[in-house]
Amino acid sequence: MSHTEISLVKEHLNTWTRRHRIQRALVWTWRGILAGGLLGLILGIVFLFRGQIVANELIALVLAAGFLVMLLAGLLAYTWQFTANQAARYFDRELKLKERVSTALELAALDEHTANELFDRQQANALSAVTQIDIKKEMPVRMDWRELSLIVVLILGVVATLYYGAPLFARATSTRAVQTAIEEEIARIEEIQANIESDESLTDAQQAALTEPLSEALEQLEEAQTLEEALATLSETEQELQSLSDPSASEQLQGLQEAGQQLAEGDTGAALNEFGENLAQSDLEQAAQDLAEIDPGSLSPPELADLSSQLSEAAQALAESNPELAEQLAQAAEALQNGDLEAMREALAEAAETFEATGEEVAISEAAGEAASQLGEGQDAIVEAGGLAGLLAQAGTQVQGPGTSGAGNEEFTEPLEPGSEVGLSPIGQNNQAGDGGETEYEPIYAPEHLGGDDVLGGGLPQDDVEGETLGTTASNPDEAGEDSTVPYVEVLADYEDVYRAALENDEIPLEWREAIRDYFSSLQP
Repeated sequence: MSHTEISLVKEHLNTWTRRHRIQRALVWTWRGILAGGLLGLILGIVFLFRGQIVANELIALVLAAGFLVMLLAGLLAYTWQFTANQAARYFDRELKLKERVSTALELAALDEHTANELFDRQQANALSAVTQIDIKKEMPVRMDWRELSLIVVLILGVVATLYYGAPLFARATSTRAVQTAIEEEIARIEEIQANIESDESLTDAQQAALTEPLSEALEQLEEAQTLEEALATLSETEQELQSLSDPSASEQLQGLQEAGQQLAEGDTGAALNEFGENLAQSDLEQAAQDLAEIDPGSLSPPELADLSSQLSEAAQALAESNPELAEQLAQAAEALQNGDLEAMREALAEAAETFEATGEEVAISEAAGEAASQLGEGQDAIVEAGGLAGLLAQAGTQVQGPGTSGAGNEEFTEPLEPGSEVGLSPIGQNNQAGDGGETEYEPIYAPEHLGGDDVLGGGLPQDDVEGETLGTTASNPDEAGEDSTVPYVEVLADYEDVYRAALENDEIPLEWREAIRDYFSSLQP
């Protein structure tokens, strides 16, 4: 047996094996692209119907899945090992070598003592057959056209999904944008809470009253899944905060500032000079402390007279902005004029308490108003986030708005062109003489004929007996214009309940919601 001949046979076999592994890797690479892309497309469609994926993410998912499975399949196909005997039998079958190579390897594995001339001739015959094989010609690199066509089908499937799934992608985009806006609103509310808790001008009770609706809003927003739920939560919280805000507080504060400026600029003396400056700077707490620190017992009679005059001037300056405080200062001035220092101290103490209470009211009103304003901005941001994508999700559908004719869900008819026939169908040609639109007059309700005869035949009483009054509105048309006796605040809550229910049920178009919300906000007493 010639070792050279069997070595050459094995060398050819190894060359064939490497080429076969490369071909196998290429084939399974294409198959990996197809399998991975199909898997990514199926997963993308599932996520699409769940509203969890957008168009660019679907494309990225298909490409990523195809690439990963392609790498995995190609590497496995190339590195998959098989023995030399398995390779010999495979190439004997594929190259029609009639088991020459596999037999040569089996004979080479036998003991050298069993070798004979027949074995050597078989080795030489195997080598001769192997050297005559052109492996590139016998085993060219080919791709199955059916597999290539499946790649085309996969691409068409992705394109069809992008085209026909456009409304679903738009809805997913809207949902994603709304969720992002909700997360931003949660962060905003948490920041509002932190600012309220760190506001030293608010008492603990006021901080609790302001943060309680905000905490409830946070819990509801974390569970909100739709734009409507988020808007309903923010709208309700905004209404609660607005109820804590007194619109007259800002006007009252402005009046106190103007009064403080008058006192600071006027000749009020040292006793009330700091009081006026602090009042002009809206520091009501320090202004209250200035009043409390006035000690009439340490003043001389001329100074007491000046203080009485200063208190009178302060009362006049505060008469419009805070009548209660003005009255207390006037009482202090009057008590000082009467020489009743104890009554003056009591009046100043009451005035200081009024200032503190006013400061607390202004503080909670400003904090509540600012928080409500920020929640209103949050609603606008959520509507803006979901508005455009929501309209894209409804592309191709008709939404009835104000001015849409017809009842129910009837289709909107286009306006008639000049000279076109009236109606949705042409006028029939077999026209018969009609009545010209005239019919016999049928009296339905006539309380009295022209002759003065009573139609009801005396069924109604002729006396002037008054019947029972139903309701509280005017029954005589001549009395139209009289004020209703039912305050609108008593029915406002009912209307707000209907508005919130319509908002939660998605019965209000997106473009109307801001206007309706502003309308109900303006109705708050």
